[in-house]
Amino acid sequence: MLDLLMLAAAAGAAAPAQSPALPAIGKWTVDWGDTNCIALRNYGDTSKPVTVGLKPSINGDVIRLMISRKGPYQSPAHFDVTVGDVKTTALAFTPKGSGAEIFWINIPRADFDRVASGAMLAIKGRGLNLAVSTQGFPAAITAMNQCNEDLRAEWNADEAGKARIVTRPVALVSPVRLVKPADYPDQAMREGREGATSVSLLIDETGAIKDCVVEQDSGVATIDAQTCLMIQQRGKFSAAKDKDGKPIKSRLFYRFRWEND
Repeated sequence: MLDLLMLAAAAGAAAPAQSPALPAIGKWTVDWGDTNCIALRNYGDTSKPVTVGLKPSINGDVIRLMISRKGPYQSPAHFDVTVGDVKTTALAFTPKGSGAEIFWINIPRADFDRVASGAMLAIKGRGLNLAVSTQGFPAAITAMNQCNEDLRAEWNADEAGKARIVTRPVALVSPVRLVKPADYPDQAMREGREGATSVSLLIDETGAIKDCVVEQDSGVATIDAQTCLMIQQRGKFSAAKDKDGKPIKSRLFYRFRWEND
């Protein structure tokens, strides 16, 4: 009987209680950037705020949930995380000299809309056990959607823009050479993790890659991050052209499959 009681107590201790929802500090702001749209808001204590960011993919099919707070150094790594009832992985890292720990979590848009529709959004995982109030989310998401619509038009990724492209951008380096077997993230390889990552590339008038965003995540955050990193380091393209032969901005869609052989 004593053993059973000890096991029950241990099981109860293994599941931390949900933290109360952090209140918002100030209003949402939406950064209408040249290559992305990001909604940001601070939560919690003004002396040590937690910043929550939302970044949609170009197609709008994925939301990158970004969390930033003061904290210890985080070596780039992934860990299992639950957002609401969505199970996936988060990428943890610390930008050099920032003194902040950053977490990126890619979530399918349909799942995000569902779990963000309640009174709070709960995030649980190694080093993360927090919840934020969703008050003000609808207005922020509406502004973010409008920004993303304008962004697609700017990069000729909407229907009108696609019609303007007569000559599509051409890869000057074969896609199979952009990501090599040696690039497999060490942590994902050790854990036997696999998956497919689909990304959008924004190609400017010179053929330069201006951004890479995940359109369909693999479920392994280090694999998704490594995909974009390798493409941005090695990718070379000729620019798209309109009917007059003038170089114009464009969006390319790539899909990579990572297999741990």
